[in-house]
Amino acid sequence: MKNFFILGMPRCRSLWLSHLLTFGDTYCLHEHLSQCVKVDSLPDIKGMNYVGSSDTYPLNFDHELVGDDPILIIHRP
Repeated sequence: MKNFFILGMPRCRSLWLSHLLTFGDTYCLHEHLSQCVKVDSLPDIKGMNYVGSSDTYPLNFDHELVGDDPILIIHRP
């Protein structure tokens, strides 16, 4: 299973984006990263090759939490 993360400021449509990215063998959770102690705590969802989380950018975000997994940061002017 491969992980990915999408981060954005509040009201950046992260819930909508998590639904858009849930298809086929990909499942995108919403606001799950804030509950994780480490990236291994993302659930292993049966039949899904990619599991991600779309979150409001946490102020105490630690890049070591996600390791080398891809991160997309949403910038909305």
